[in-house]
Amino acid sequence: MTQNTTMLKRYEHTIGMLGELSYNLPDVFENFDDMRLATLLDSTLDVKTKNLIGLALAIASGGEGWIEHFVIRALQNDATREDILEIIGVALLMGGGAVLKYGCDAYETVQEFEARDRQHKSAAQQDGTVRYNQRDAIELAAAR
Repeated sequence: MTQNTTMLKRYEHTIGMLGELSYNLPDVFENFDDMRLATLLDSTLDVKTKNLIGLALAIASGGEGWIEHFVIRALQNDATREDILEIIGVALLMGGGAVLKYGCDAYETVQEFEARDRQHKSAAQQDGTVRYNQRDAIELAAAR
């Protein structure tokens, strides 16, 4: 991956690599997926909140790849740009200057998704598509 690779392309690349690893390490990934699913289901905290917490931790720990993952998942679960900006602020408070780059990565991911969202809305209007929502755009972008 080059320096100029977009956040979304980096995320898509990581997802592809995870697919290859899960194929080669099925027992490890099956157990990891079980834990991930159990942790991220609605319970006392809703899924949006859990993904925002994950984003704060990913930024504060410099978890490249996880930042994009939690931005995407938070947006898919109705988080807003303002929610994510507030979480970036909390992570910067906890991590200080050392994590500024990761806060920027999270914000860049939001901007890229908003740009794709506008493109999908425009295409849907031109095609005469009756229904369109942000979640559809996010799922299409993540699938590419």
